[in-house]
Amino acid sequence: MPSKAVASAERSNEFVDIDQISALLGAIVECGTNGRDDTDCCQSAGVAEACLPLCNGTPPVDLHLHEGMLVCRAKQVVDKISRCWYENA
Repeated sequence: MPSKAVASAERSNEFVDIDQISALLGAIVECGTNGRDDTDCCQSAGVAEACLPLCNGTPPVDLHLHEGMLVCRAKQVVDKISRCWYENA
């Protein structure tokens, strides 16, 4: 059963299309973190545990295939992660 965040994102169609960026995901995360570990910021922002690798610069290669990572595709989660990247730049 999907989490409330996933169910809400599904209803509002607010998912980031990972398929469009999956080939570049490693480069995007590397650029966003710039070698930093933004895990503390992401945890404070309420980012799900499954998504924390996106905060520390080590995203799973197959993010788009991981069912447990579905919540990471929600726009609200992507926004929180990118806000941490920006704030800690």
